[in-house]
Amino acid sequence: MDARTSPAVLFNLVAVFSRAMDLVSPLVVDHHKRTAWFAVHLAEEMGMTKRMINEVLFSALLHDIGAFSLRERLDTLQFEFHNPHHHACLGYILLKDFELFSREAKIILAHHTWWRPEREEDIGGERVPVGSHVIHLADRIAILLGGDDHFSGREKEVLETVTVRRGTVFMPEAVDALLGLAQNGDFWLRAFQPDLEEQLRQKVDPRFLETGSMDLEPVAGLFARIIDYRSHFTATHSAGVAAVAEALARYLGFSEIDCKTMKVAGFLHDLGKIAIPTEILEKEGRLDRREYHRVQDHVVYTRELLEEVPELGHGIRWASQHHERLNGSGYPEHSSGREISFGSRVVAMADIFTAVTEDRPYRKGLDREQSLSLLRSLTEHGHLDREIFQAVENNFAELSQVWKSARAQSLEDFRSRLGCFGEMQERCLEAWTW
Repeated sequence: MDARTSPAVLFNLVAVFSRAMDLVSPLVVDHHKRTAWFAVHLAEEMGMTKRMINEVLFSALLHDIGAFSLRERLDTLQFEFHNPHHHACLGYILLKDFELFSREAKIILAHHTWWRPEREEDIGGERVPVGSHVIHLADRIAILLGGDDHFSGREKEVLETVTVRRGTVFMPEAVDALLGLAQNGDFWLRAFQPDLEEQLRQKVDPRFLETGSMDLEPVAGLFARIIDYRSHFTATHSAGVAAVAEALARYLGFSEIDCKTMKVAGFLHDLGKIAIPTEILEKEGRLDRREYHRVQDHVVYTRELLEEVPELGHGIRWASQHHERLNGSGYPEHSSGREISFGSRVVAMADIFTAVTEDRPYRKGLDREQSLSLLRSLTEHGHLDREIFQAVENNFAELSQVWKSARAQSLEDFRSRLGCFGEMQERCLEAWTW
């Protein structure tokens, strides 16, 4: 994998992350893509610039990124629901400092704002982005149509529901654009076609994403942050795995580019957990059998999602095999021996190293002797690679420092964002509630 990537690869990564969010329940499958479809066409019909259309597209693909729990995702399926700004504010806080998505963050922040021409200001004193109003309408269109393609007849209901709220809930120009588009039956049908993602890809204008190649690592780090911040139990996990895996790769003689790939694989190894409700991730006590298998499914999701970004190269395999074990006792494929790539073994070791040394709800992190004793036992019983364990044992102090540094940075970032969330939400409610 080349550590540099292009706008096309960026779209693939965002689309994959968007799809992962919609795996949390069959009721929300493809919701982000359908919202993006309607939003892009509304933006085009309204004569928005290509840059703004790009921003609307990416904002729509990520608009519910702050809805962490299953309950909150299902709440968003209601046409009107309590405190819609909760997940919008959290989405903004997660994205606002990432330069590539800073404009999209502001659009997401206001995407449940009702149209009020006499008070069209956001919490910073600037006008609510037009893109926010476009996504608000597109999101509600997708909700009203439902999640399947058997919606014949609902188009009329959508238009009636939206039209009566023109100029109060929805931006008049956006509603007028919908009425113009609604004359074409394909406008509705194509939002439910299997090639919807490819249709959206054709709308991307690379000129307004990056002037050249960009480093993939920060994008992977951003997504890792969103994966981990869904639960305070895992708030620093992926950052720790990425840092330890990269350090191990260097000890083991990996090339510079493979070390970077290793770090990206560490960041994305738990991507599939986006599809696991926080109600399960944060459950107190033992998981029942169904919940346990649901958590195990995250590895399958990780593999299937990352395979949609072939530019990641062997990083896909490294990330998605991290729960396989050399003796065949792992999952999901029960692979063994040479079926498990060496890079995958490195990520597996980094994952376990991080898990045993970090604090968990039911225990404190293990010290050097306890950690090495556990890792040695797992190695002797055929779970982990001996050569990689030797690298851990020989470099334990330095690995611990690498992990602690990554953890400290992640924890500071997590607490900072959590700290400003309450204040941000209050300001949103004050500015946008009438």
